[in-house]
Amino acid sequence: MRKNSQLNVRVSPTLKARVESLASKHGLPISVIITACLEAYCDYVERTGSITLPLKLTPKIIDYPEPKSTIKMAAEKKLQKKDGKK
Repeated sequence: MRKNSQLNVRVSPTLKARVESLASKHGLPISVIITACLEAYCDYVERTGSITLPLKLTPKIIDYPEPKSTIKMAAEKKLQKKDGKK
């Protein structure tokens, strides 16, 4: 799906720096990290039917098939480019 819609949000300088650091560390665009977070949260709310804030992530074994995340797709694409594949 073509991505041409924008969301503008305000965050603290600390959160912005954290996201930039993660993006740099993993070699991904900031937009990919933010999109993956939003998709994961929307999937959770749609699956559970509840909104919980502040969101706390905890490790859990999940027995449903995991969709291919935006981060995973971006990482695979980056590896393919690195290996000379398109």
